[in-house]
Parts: sequence; structure tokens; C-alpha cells
Amino acid sequence: MASLAQTKRPVRIMNISGSPVDRRDAMSKAAMSTAPVDFLVGDWMSELNMPSRAHSIVTEGDDAIGYEPSFLDAMGPALPALANKGIKVAANAGCVATEALFKEVVQMIADQGLADKLSVAWVEGDVVTSTILASEPSSLHSVCTGQSLADWPFEPLFAQCYLGGWAIVEAFEAGADIVLCGRCADASPIVAAAAWWHDWKREDFDQLAQALIAGHLIECSTYVTGKFIAVSAK
Repeated sequence: MASLAQTKRPVRIMNISGSPVDRRDAMSKAAMSTAPVDFLVGDWMSELNMPSRAHSIVTEGDDAIGYEPSFLDAMGPALPALANKGIKVAANAGCVATEALFKEVVQMIADQGLADKLSVAWVEGDVVTSTILASEPSSLHSVCTGQSLADWPFEPLFAQCYLGGWAIVEAFEAGADIVLCGRCADASPIVAAAAWWHDWKREDFDQLAQALIAGHLIECSTYVTGKFIAVSAK
């Protein structure tokens, strides 16, 4: 049975709504506030920009922007405060081109003279287009309709799968301050932050399950009063 021992104080996680139509100054204001924040997380992927960025990548090639550019507008002004306060960040703003976003963030950090204070990592594995195209179409079925890909009257352009939070945990364990993801499950950044903070293992099912619920609440933060949640080890 997984241990429920309290190893340290609850981790303090603040969510930043990452829709392209939301306030771009939310992250910097949160980072510079007096709130005792350990992690800033945000959800920059939506039903709007996931397919639109994927379509751009497929049809425009090297000229396309596959990440969510509004993340850079939000991140830039926040970097000095993140570095000074030691606040970590996990976000899925990579959309369909996480490595490209990683390079932009690394350059932005260097331009601000913070390269020795902030380390960035990116998570890959969510883009599975080649796997789908190499599969037998009749063997792939929609979980909603049961229809096989062979009977689908369209040509697949792009494919992604949802990733969990363990790669984010590994990135934090490796020393990353900012972890960039593409298509990870909505609650994964919060679950990962809590798992890393409390040194949870994959078999700590009770703690992970509670972090999952807290993660969905904080990610869809209008469902709770405020946007600040502390996740304890119990």
C-alpha cells in the first residue's frame, strides 16, 4: 500500500488561463504577486488551435507556426520574476510543434540574460501521424462511432495522442524550471507538479487520484472559487 506520510508542506499551484483570447499579462502578474506560488501551470491548447495549428503545419510546412504564440507574449514579461522566486512552470503551449516553442523560449531566456538561472525542457511523443498512416486503416476504429478509418471518407492529415504527466515529472527531476508540452491531458501539469514535489511513485494511486481531481479543478478554474490550490501529500 502506498505511504500517506506527509513529507513536506502542500505544493502551491496557480493556474493561468491560456486561451489566445485571455489576458496576456496574467502570468507576469501572478509571478510578480505576493502569493506564495511554487508552480504556474496553464492550458494553451483548445479545440480551436489544435486542429488549426496542425493544418498549418501540414499545408504550410516550414513557414507555419505550430505552437501557440500567445504563450510567448505571456511568458516573456514573467521570466525575471520566475527566475528570482524559483517558480516552476508547466504548460502545453507547444500545441503541435513543442520543439519549436522550446527553441523560442530558450532564445527569449538568453536574450534576457537569464540562461544561467532558468532551464527549459520539452516533452515529445504526442505526435503520432506516422504511426497512424503506417497502420492498417481497417484496424483503427473510432471509440465514439465504431467506424473504421478505412470507412472514414476523409484523408488523415495529422494525429496526436494525449500524454500523461510522468515525462513532466522526469523533466523536473532533471532540473528543469520550465517544462513545455504539446498535447498532454488537461490535469497532467498539476499532477506532475504534485508528484515531483512529494516524490510520489506510479503506484501511489490514492495520492495521484486526488491530484487528478485537484488538477481538473484548477485547470478549469472557474469551477472553484479562485485559482489557487494547495495539494498536500495526504
